Amino acid sequence: MKVYDGKEARQFEKRLAKRHKNTIAARENEIQDINKLYDKKVKLSKVENEKQLLDIRDRNADRLNVDFTAQQKKLDDYQKSLTKTQGVLENQKGEYIKGHRDNLAELGKYYDSKFKAKNFEGQVQTKEIQEKVRDAISKSQIESDSHVQELDRTAKTKSAENTALNESRLVVQNREHTIKETQKDFEHAETVANKMNDHQRQIFLLERQQKTQKREALAGAEQLVKTQNEQHKQILKQEKVAFQQKYDTLLHNHQLVYDNLKQRFAAELESLTNSQTENKAFLADRQTDKFYNIDRMNPEIKEFQDEKGGGGYVFAIKVPSHEMESLNLSAHERKIKINYSRRHSGRSEDVGGAVNLAKRSESVTREFQVADIVDPATITQQYKDGKLFFKIAKR
Repeated sequence: MKVYDGKEARQFEKRLAKRHKNTIAARENEIQDINKLYDKKVKLSKVENEKQLLDIRDRNADRLNVDFTAQQKKLDDYQKSLTKTQGVLENQKGEYIKGHRDNLAELGKYYDSKFKAKNFEGQVQTKEIQEKVRDAISKSQIESDSHVQELDRTAKTKSAENTALNESRLVVQNREHTIKETQKDFEHAETVANKMNDHQRQIFLLERQQKTQKREALAGAEQLVKTQNEQHKQILKQEKVAFQQKYDTLLHNHQLVYDNLKQRFAAELESLTNSQTENKAFLADRQTDKFYNIDRMNPEIKEFQDEKGGGGYVFAIKVPSHEMESLNLSAHERKIKINYSRRHSGRSEDVGGAVNLAKRSESVTREFQVADIVDPATITQQYKDGKLFFKIAKR
């Protein structure tokens, strides 16, 4: 078996150096293009993320402004309602005071009219009593005059002998008549005085009752106005406290929402920045890691002879078992081509649930010439001891 590992192998390497150098240069250009593309995508992603963040921040600021404007409008409505309620209460207070005054005026008019009626009734009764007394005196005077005339006529018709007796009787009768008249005048005066006293007492009682009722009505009206004022003050105080509590709660809730959004945006921005930094560092590490940057292959080439007089070539390449499928060998005439291609992918997830995917593929091809023409239909492969062996027969 002939082994190409000495001078002949080095000469063989030199023949392929130019082509391999071109391949390396192309690979370096491809890596540079990939780096430029990656940096460009990172910048675009950063700009796009910043735009999205600013857009989200603007939308939330607009939403907060709209909510604040709506709450401010509601606050203004509450203030207008409070002012309107105060006006209504002031109007009601004025109406209550006016109604109280009207009631007091009506009550005064009522008692004045009642007093006038009682006074008029007393005056009428006094006049009636006076007229009755005058009628009684006039009637008594008429009756007395008639009786005197009768006695005078009787006395004149009697004889002269009874003159002294009649005169004495007349004197007695005149005295009795005078006494009766005096008694009647005294009784009439006493009756009139009693009637006047009763009338004055009734007037005094009516005036005292009217003053008492008026004082009680004024005190009740003042107490009612005072109670209503206290109730109105309590209602206004309660409404003011409730409104201030609603306003403070609304302001606190808006501040909590704003702080939460600010913290969430800061966390998302930090997570996105860290994720982009990690992805960039990960790809940068891969660019310097020899495992991910294969620029050449050095297969061991051996020639063998079989018992039938035929022979071929064996190519051995050191490769991990999980990358066996990444290697492929093809042949045409004396030209051998070994191709090594693989793909790398990375996946990361942000706090907000956004997924970042990174994919990369690389390919290394090794071409060289052998002394004999080979048959590509006879290519077989076998993995053993960390190496992948390709076997191809000569034609």
